[in-house]
This record gives sequence, structure tokens and C-alpha cells, in this order.
Amino acid sequence: MSTPMDKIRDILVDVWDPLFIGENPNLRDEYDSYIPSIYKSLMDGISIQELTGLLVSFERKFGEEDVSVEDCKRAAAALKKIVF
Repeated sequence: MSTPMDKIRDILVDVWDPLFIGENPNLRDEYDSYIPSIYKSLMDGISIQELTGLLVSFERKFGEEDVSVEDCKRAAAALKKIVF
């Protein structure tokens, strides 16, 4: 049975994945540093719009200029569906 942290990781890698690491199983932990803040935000009732903004800000930290807001929205919607 997967934990909420595992579910968040899966969504970050399988849905969001701005660094395209999903194809390499050795890099599945690449986004783990973002999981605690996403988890806390979800527990605090963050909206999909706010969560999208959070993911966009994470992408910009990677130096991404062409941020895919649509990918961030899809990931935010999937994250909001996680049941804790």
C-alpha cells in the first residue's frame, strides 16, 4: 500500500515531470525535496489554482523558461484527488 508521500511522488514524476526524469527509474526521487511542502499545502486545503502556482514556482527554480502551466494544472488536479 502506498503512502501519501508515494502518491505525491508518483504524480510529480508521472504527470508533472518538467525535467523528464520519469523515463529513468533511478531518478524517481528527483522531486522528493518538494514533497513535504506539497503535502503540507494539501493538508492545509490549498486550492488547485494555488497548487498550480506552487508547481510553476518549482519549475522556475529549475531554470525552466517555458513553464507548462497546463502540466502544472493537470498535476495539481491529480494531487488534490489524493485521499489522506
